[in-house]
Amino acid sequence: MHRSVPDGSVDLALGSMTAIHETEALRHFVIQNIGAWSGEAIVVHLRCGLVLPKIRLELYEFSPKTQELVWHVQYMTNIRTGEQKRVIKASPPLGMTLREKHDLDFYENYVDQILDKHFTHFAQVCYAEEVNDFQVRLLQMMRELMPSKRQAPKVCH
Repeated sequence: MHRSVPDGSVDLALGSMTAIHETEALRHFVIQNIGAWSGEAIVVHLRCGLVLPKIRLELYEFSPKTQELVWHVQYMTNIRTGEQKRVIKASPPLGMTLREKHDLDFYENYVDQILDKHFTHFAQVCYAEEVNDFQVRLLQMMRELMPSKRQAPKVCH
């Protein structure tokens, strides 16, 4: 049976990794950490890798209740030594909101497009810095075992 990405994630990732993305956890986070949202969207187009399609996102500025949400940590790899360094950088207080079911459908369709048409490149981009291709091959094999939405009714019934 074909399942959505959030439904399938429980089989592939630890609960502690996915719980923060569940609706109730997100609502609680917003109540605890965000004072107010601006009403005007800032539109950005993002792309993961050069070949993958762009996704149009609407971001909204928010007023954080604490200063924790105005910075983030990046781990930068020194190309010569391979050593990672922890760097704290400023972050603009921007977030996304989901208002309607069509918002969820939009993201689900984008993920389906990546899975159906750009999966190999996506996997290679995600694991580009790995020393071997184990993760790429594992992800590809898992995808091959999962029927597409078009195949699911034939395979699962």
